[in-house]
Amino acid sequence: MNNTAQKFGLITIVIALAGCSSSLSTVISQKDGAPRTSVDARSLPDITPEPVMRTNAGNKSPYTVFGKTYEVLPSSHDFIQEGTASWYGRKFHGRPTSNGERFDMYAMTAAHKSLPIPTYVEVTNLDNGRKAVLRVNDRGPFHSERNIDLSWGAAAKLGFADQGTARVRVVALDPDDPHATLAQLNEPKRPQIIPEIEMIPHEFALDENSYYQVALMTQKQGADVMAAEVEAYTKFPVTIAEDFLDAKKHYRVLIGPLIDRREANELGLVLELAGLSPGFIVKLAE
Repeated sequence: MNNTAQKFGLITIVIALAGCSSSLSTVISQKDGAPRTSVDARSLPDITPEPVMRTNAGNKSPYTVFGKTYEVLPSSHDFIQEGTASWYGRKFHGRPTSNGERFDMYAMTAAHKSLPIPTYVEVTNLDNGRKAVLRVNDRGPFHSERNIDLSWGAAAKLGFADQGTARVRVVALDPDDPHATLAQLNEPKRPQIIPEIEMIPHEFALDENSYYQVALMTQKQGADVMAAEVEAYTKFPVTIAEDFLDAKKHYRVLIGPLIDRREANELGLVLELAGLSPGFIVKLAE
């Protein structure tokens, strides 16, 4: 085999390992992974199901990937499936999904080989009992041993982002009433208890005078530029605080004060999506 054939064979093998249909044009050498910054999965917003309106986008049937042909189900009614879930994340973040939407690794979405797009599904991690409602907007995973591909955020909420795969149950929600799961599950509805006062859970509460530090700079002009840029991405005040480190004046670019760790997690996500370096929580002296 000549060098050209060897290279072509390697590329073919690597592409065949891709998880979703939206990955076909992905740069081969790039590896998938979780966000580069620490994210508390509990801070990621749940999805709100809505009655679905389906178009041809993402619903071509039959369709062929890697030489294998798949068919899209004519309806999601009565669909229940148990099998293996995997996830995809940073490598595909911002790339188009099968229906033309942009993939958001923090959103509650999923890829499925045969469910119509869109379909709302309730996914249960059979190993820990965690559940999440997701919206199918992509095709995949094209592995025979996997049934559904979740966004990194959905996998984190279900508690298996660190291990890669999990045993799950996938239940399609009623397209006309997606707030209700299938009646055959016979799960009794529990009354919703709404607290009179919303309290911040102890594990999320921050000490007084806590701020989110975006940068530490030696030049005031650079700190001013950074502060002006950050102001466009947050509702919280952005300030510059002077500090002396090793007998030299430094300038901290700060957001806040904050009272909840979830606010800090959201700031980290927003800054990363804006192409800025995420920061961390600091407590300033009184």
